[in-house]
Amino acid sequence: MIRCFLAAAFVLTPAAAFAEESGLPTGLWQVRIFTPVPTPELKNDEQVFRICYDKTAVKSHMNPVLPKAQAAKCKLDFTDMGDLAYDASCKDGDHRLRISEAADGLWRGTYRFVGKKGDVTLEPAVELKKIAETCD
Repeated sequence: MIRCFLAAAFVLTPAAAFAEESGLPTGLWQVRIFTPVPTPELKNDEQVFRICYDKTAVKSHMNPVLPKAQAAKCKLDFTDMGDLAYDASCKDGDHRLRISEAADGLWRGTYRFVGKKGDVTLEPAVELKKIAETCD
């Protein structure tokens, strides 16, 4: 009985699970980072900026939140299992972006930074919204 269930589960696994890694699509993206500020009012520090995620970035699986100049000097790792995981091991510390698609062209998750000096750890919420197909 259990063997039949396991065999059926394997057969019913979507083909996308076996597809080649893809990652975040190319285009112009708006990035929002929400960092909690320890105040009595429970405020968030919000940073908003735009990035061009081009074919070169997609091919190298570059962390889209990490500046390109810094990412070029880091050891990059990437995993796509429905949710995307971008890791970058850099001189200043480890950068870990974990995002899931919340809607078409909208990804949400966390950005964890663990610094190599001073015992610094940050884990703000992140939102990436595709605002154009091209960066022009």
